[in-house]
Amino acid sequence: LSRLGFLFCFFHSSCGRGGRGRGRSHGGGFDGVDPSLLDPWSFLPSTHNLDMLTRNREIEERFRNIKDRRKETNYGTNVKINSVSNIRFNAQIKNVSQKAFGLGVGPSFIGGAGMGLWEPNFGFVAGLVSFSVYHRYVLFKKLLHQLDHGHQWNETQYYESYYEKNVCIGGCPAHSHCEWGICECDTLEGYNQMWGRCVKDIKRSPGKDNYAPFVPCIESSTCLSIDKNLICSNQTGKCTCRRDMKWREQIMECQIYIDVDCITVTYATPPSSAVLDALERNPSKIYIHGYSRSRELVDAIVKRKSEAKKDPTLARELAKDIVNCNWPHGKSVPTRRTESQEENSCTSLLSYIERKQKEDLVEAFCRDIDAYSVVFQVKETSGPQPCPKIPTTSCAVVYDSHDCSGGWSLQIERGEQRRFRYFSSDWKYRNDIDTVGVRSGCTFTGFSGSSFDGSRFSLTAGLTDRWVVLGEESQYQHMDQNIESLQCVCRGL
Repeated sequence: LSRLGFLFCFFHSSCGRGGRGRGRSHGGGFDGVDPSLLDPWSFLPSTHNLDMLTRNREIEERFRNIKDRRKETNYGTNVKINSVSNIRFNAQIKNVSQKAFGLGVGPSFIGGAGMGLWEPNFGFVAGLVSFSVYHRYVLFKKLLHQLDHGHQWNETQYYESYYEKNVCIGGCPAHSHCEWGICECDTLEGYNQMWGRCVKDIKRSPGKDNYAPFVPCIESSTCLSIDKNLICSNQTGKCTCRRDMKWREQIMECQIYIDVDCITVTYATPPSSAVLDALERNPSKIYIHGYSRSRELVDAIVKRKSEAKKDPTLARELAKDIVNCNWPHGKSVPTRRTESQEENSCTSLLSYIERKQKEDLVEAFCRDIDAYSVVFQVKETSGPQPCPKIPTTSCAVVYDSHDCSGGWSLQIERGEQRRFRYFSSDWKYRNDIDTVGVRSGCTFTGFSGSSFDGSRFSLTAGLTDRWVVLGEESQYQHMDQNIESLQCVCRGL
C-alpha cells in the first residue's frame, strides 16, 4: 500500500481485517478500542453537559441564597438596611411590592407556574420551595387551631388522609404527580406548568375553560381536564380548587394560597419576646449561624446533651433532631425533590414558640417564610431591543417595526377595543402592526377584519410580559401587517 493508503486503512476499518483480533465495538474504529478515542475533542464535555452543569450550579446557588438570607437576617429579626453586607437585600427591603410573600406582604399565592422551568426565573426551584413554605403554613394552621378549638381547620381529617400520605383527591392527570395532596407537573421530564396543565410547549395559549373553570361536574375527571388541581365539590356540584388553593386569575390556574397577612410585620418591626425566645431555643441555630468558634459549638452540644440526660422529653427531641436534621451539623436542602415535613421543621421557628398567642404565631410565621421569597423574584421578559418596557397601566403595546426602533407605536389600554377603519383617525395603523407586547396578566386579540371578524389570534401573558414579532413566528405570520381591529383585556389586576 502507498503511504496515503496505509494511513487511510490505519484510521478506518473498511480495508478489512478478516475477523482477526478481538471483538470490536459497533461504532467502528480500532478493534476492541472505543471509537470515541479517535476523536481528539472527545474528552471535552458536550454543550448539553455544560448547560446542565451551569443549570445545576444556578439551582444550588438559589438554595444557598435562602440559607444565606436566613442567616444574615436571623429570620428577618436583624436587618441592617443601610449596611454594606446586606446591600443585595436592600432593593427588596425598600420595594416590598416586588416580594411574593413574607415580611411586609399580605396574603399571597405561591408556586412556580408561569416562571418557566429554567433560565431566567427557574420555576423548577420555586415549585420545590413552594412546598417548604406550604409545610410551614400547615403547621401554622395547626398551632392556630390549638388556640381556638372552634376553628374547624381539619374537620374531615384531610391532612392525615391526604397531605401526610401524599395522596391527591381524584388523582392527578397525565404528566403530573401528587405532592402533599397537590398535583405537580413532572418537571424533571421537561413538563412546564402552564394554565393549569403540564405541557412542553411554553407558548401554548389557555383554553376556553380557563376563563370559566368552575363548571358543573359529577366527578373530578371533568375538572382535571381543565386544571390539574380542580376537583369536583360534593357540596356545590361544581369544580373547585383543592384544599389550601385558590384560582389565580393572572395565570388562570389553581395555586397554593397563603392566607396570612404579614403587612404589619416588617423588617423594621422589633421582634417580640416570644420570637426571640424561639430563636434562642431553636437547636438549628448551630448550623444556621455556622458557629465560627469551636468553643461555641462544643458548649452548645454539651449543654443540650446534658439537658437531654435529665429530661426524657428533651432526650426524645434530641434523638429526633439527630435523625431528621443531622444535628448539630445540619442537612443540605434537597435540590431535586420537595422537603419532607420533618426536614422542613429542622429550621422552623414555629415549633419553638412557647407563649402561643395568635399575634406571636403570625409574627413567627411571617419571619419564618421570609427567606424563601428570594427565589420568587421574577425577572421580566424583555422585548426585542430597543423596545421599552410595557407601561404598568397599559394592556399592550404595538409597533410597526420588528424592533420598535422606527415608525409609530400605540399603547392599548385595559379593556380597550379599537377598529382601524378607512377615513378614521386610526387609519394609519391598519394592516401595519409588526410587533406586539402584552402586559403580564393580560390577553391581546387581533383580527384581520375591521369589525372584530375575519382571521384572529390571541396572545396571553401570564406571570411575565409577552412579546411577539409576528413575522418571525410561524403561527402568527399570517397576521403580520394584517390587523384591522383589536381588543385587550386584563385579569385579576
